[in-house]
Amino acid sequence: YKAFEHKLHNSEITGDEVIEYTRVPQDIETDLYDQTRLELAVTPPAAYLIPPQWTEVIDRFELHGVEFFRLQQPQTLAVESYRFEDVTFRATPYESRQIPSYKAVPVSEQRDFVAGTVIVPMAQPRAKLVAHLLEPEAPDSLLAWGFFNAIFERKEYAERYVMEPIARRMLAENPALAKEFAERLATDEDFANSPGRRLNFFYRRSPYWDEQHNRYPVARLPDPAALQRLSVK
Repeated sequence: YKAFEHKLHNSEITGDEVIEYTRVPQDIETDLYDQTRLELAVTPPAAYLIPPQWTEVIDRFELHGVEFFRLQQPQTLAVESYRFEDVTFRATPYESRQIPSYKAVPVSEQRDFVAGTVIVPMAQPRAKLVAHLLEPEAPDSLLAWGFFNAIFERKEYAERYVMEPIARRMLAENPALAKEFAERLATDEDFANSPGRRLNFFYRRSPYWDEQHNRYPVARLPDPAALQRLSVK
């Protein structure tokens, strides 16, 4: 590539060497990388489903000219999605956004969808764009850019005076749970020394745990026949 020769000089400002470019032309040989190596791939679904309350996300799809339609009535569908573990955030904002990092765990489940849910078919010209925006592990996904950060917020908690008696009943009624708790106490010193984590062990396994926490609201519809049924309603 075409460049200019440069030299280094010691700077009294930085206390280090600083590059100073000249106006002398220089041709520099370099390597040309004209092939890609696949590091992560996903099998695209028939469609993605986005709950209607995620208006900021839906607005982005409209700006990009992505084709979609909306559910006309509530539906319960067999879908694929993700839950997230090891969620952390950068210490400072980036491009005005709080950027999360996470481990995505695939799940298959029955999920209820309300009328107005956005359905994004993948049989369209912008299918690759859709996948890059909605697959959580894509480097520039909307999740990676902080558009879904609300799912990482704990909204529900259990007071100790309420949860402790429930935990006692859970231990008495579930021998397998009691064994798991005892093993955790014996093998995890940090867990054993943390009253909050010990109580949270039972809270997460109780009917009162918020199932929406760390749950991706976007779903993958794998069945083309199900998409066809939805598109004609």
